[in-house]
Amino acid sequence: MSLSVMIASTSGIVVVADRRVGSYVHPVVSDAEKFKHFTSGMLFFDGNKKVTVYERPHNFVAFTYTGSGSIDSHQLIEDLKDGLPARRLSIKEYADALLAVYSNDPDRYRFGYGPFESDTSNCIYVMGYDEGSGKALLYQIDLPFNPGPIQKGMHPGGLLISGVGGHIDAALGILGQRKIAKLERQIAGNRLVGSPTGMQEGELHVIRRDGVQWQGMSVGEMQECAEFIVQHTITEQKRLNEEPSVGGGTDVIRITRRGGVERVRYEPYLPVGKRPLAETHYHHLVLSCCDQEVKIQMDFDLGNPLGKAHVRYPADEKFQCPQCETKHDLSEVRKYLQEGVGYHIIVDEKPPYTITAEGSG
Repeated sequence: MSLSVMIASTSGIVVVADRRVGSYVHPVVSDAEKFKHFTSGMLFFDGNKKVTVYERPHNFVAFTYTGSGSIDSHQLIEDLKDGLPARRLSIKEYADALLAVYSNDPDRYRFGYGPFESDTSNCIYVMGYDEGSGKALLYQIDLPFNPGPIQKGMHPGGLLISGVGGHIDAALGILGQRKIAKLERQIAGNRLVGSPTGMQEGELHVIRRDGVQWQGMSVGEMQECAEFIVQHTITEQKRLNEEPSVGGGTDVIRITRRGGVERVRYEPYLPVGKRPLAETHYHHLVLSCCDQEVKIQMDFDLGNPLGKAHVRYPADEKFQCPQCETKHDLSEVRKYLQEGVGYHIIVDEKPPYTITAEGSG
């Protein structure tokens, strides 16, 4: 998963998205016999790009995506650009054209192996302005099972957040409290000098009842709020020792109905093999034995804490199954992963680590 924040007001549209991606690894696919107990794993990389904009005359539309990562949404959006006509389209036409590119060759954009899970979701959002219109438009394409495109409203009142949850409501609550505190200071100051307070009191009542109101915000205010939501999620994931699905910096763009796209922060896309490994302790390998799955932490830096539900990589590179007592040699799969990512996995110089039937220890 990932995080994209889209906010629209009468002033324009702001999109902020993080640049981290979690990449599944499947050693068993490369060598079924050698790696039969190493079913999967997860490595985190930075340098992915989840916001894409085009050059003139297609500079009034933007694309962002989130989801399970089973479809190469970035490549799909890039392929659409290559086939566009030399004229500006409506936002609906961009969404329809994107879906047509996917439908012509869906296997080209497929990541992973085997059939899609029933709950697979890869959401691509197409947003911007039609020529001559001041209305912000947004369409959602959800691949592979609910393609649409479906026109979406910005809720509540101009805000749409897609991706990981858990910390979003808290971030919105903090933004609301900040706005309330600011209005209370303004009201108190106006009363001291005898100025009217009715407008601020009315706004304060609405925010206390309904939360932050986005419709009248400037693009600068919207950008500040969107960046805060992303950063708050990153901070809380670190503080609570959660899987770091959000991070790696952000891309930030603005769109106005007259000026089109403005790239505030728009870093290049780094292809697979060129992305830096994320600085986190949640890289792991899944070992499966006796119907039990164990997440063995893969550390690329010294001194990392242990991730939730992880076990430490054993010093002798042997992991013993608590059920059948088989000792699994991890050295070959370690070499396989190191060759794939180009980073050295640290072997912990502590006593061998095993998991008991009652839990870890």
